[in-house]
Amino acid sequence: MAMDVAPSSSSEPLSPFLATVAVMTRSRTGKAIIGLCCLTLPAAFAEVGLTLALVGIVLVCVALGTGTYRVAQCYVQIRHSKDKVALHGLGPLGDISEEVFGLTGVRCCYVAILASQFGIAVAYVDVIVPTVMKLMGLSKLAVQLWMFGLSGAMSFIKELQGLAWLSIVALSAFMYIAFALLHFGIVEIRAGRDSFEDSWLPLRFAGLGAFLGPTISAFEGVVVAQYAFADMRVEDPTPFRRVVVVSHAFALVLFAFIGCFGLGVYGGDVSELIYESFPAHSIDVQLCKVTVCIVQMINFQVQMYPIFTMGDTALRSWLQPQVEGSNLSSGEDNLRDLNEENDKAHKELLEKPRGVSQPSTDFTLRALSATMRWRLGPDWGFACSMTWAEV
Repeated sequence: MAMDVAPSSSSEPLSPFLATVAVMTRSRTGKAIIGLCCLTLPAAFAEVGLTLALVGIVLVCVALGTGTYRVAQCYVQIRHSKDKVALHGLGPLGDISEEVFGLTGVRCCYVAILASQFGIAVAYVDVIVPTVMKLMGLSKLAVQLWMFGLSGAMSFIKELQGLAWLSIVALSAFMYIAFALLHFGIVEIRAGRDSFEDSWLPLRFAGLGAFLGPTISAFEGVVVAQYAFADMRVEDPTPFRRVVVVSHAFALVLFAFIGCFGLGVYGGDVSELIYESFPAHSIDVQLCKVTVCIVQMINFQVQMYPIFTMGDTALRSWLQPQVEGSNLSSGEDNLRDLNEENDKAHKELLEKPRGVSQPSTDFTLRALSATMRWRLGPDWGFACSMTWAEV
């Protein structure tokens, strides 16, 4: 039996495959270090040595994966125990915050999600803008305007299902960097310039802080992961456990390869961003930078999904009375019925005599939601690219 817990407006539940893609792409690109954290893992591994790094990355992966799944379990139990769930658009984290801390918890959750997503957006844009400026020779304003247009166009992808398919593009593009590392690493090994023998020991416990920062950020994706779980609309969180296991296992293998192979090939002198250790004359370095910009732009939209969901829910609660659902439904989940209601309202509007009909609440909601998405996404990105002096 399906559980109505999805915050999206889609009438179809998110499939386990697309949920895995959404979680995996989110995890691969990090939370607070602009999606480049996995590319900084060789430098992070150098801080502690390969032996300690491998043990540490496995522990981090297991801990964060377990935490993500436990949040989903708590969410299901809360939904089963309540006859009415508040309208907030915060997904599982909002319900758990409300259960533990009440209304204060919901307010804190709003602030936390907005702050975290804004911080991520600033970090993403802070990489995209200067990188494109150098590659294309464009002014900052020109790059900002291009981002404004692209972000505005992608903001109309309202469903996490659509963003998951878009994330497949990001995932495929990102794999190019891993293959480039493998290619140049083999060249270094054949030339006898690798440093694998010297990378395992000694154990440098003093570098744990510098190691844990990028490693934790690489796997951290709890906000979008919980929205992906809610969009699956399952009564039993077991299918989501498979999503978490597959996504984190894939990320662990990839991260361990990038960190170990990068450090083993280039040694302690490895660059902070692994592709900067590639031959400077190679076109692959430029292609890696382009790839990073593409991935970051797509993930910027993924990070806007919680913001859009919160905005849609706020509009709906303002324009329509809150609906008391069953013990497994909530006001925020009614967003998925928006398309069907809009179609019905539009049909009724066409059947009424001209000059008599008035815009329905759903029509107004849809118009305001579209306006919010078209303005909020680009404006958010534009604001993130501004310096304090420009502000």
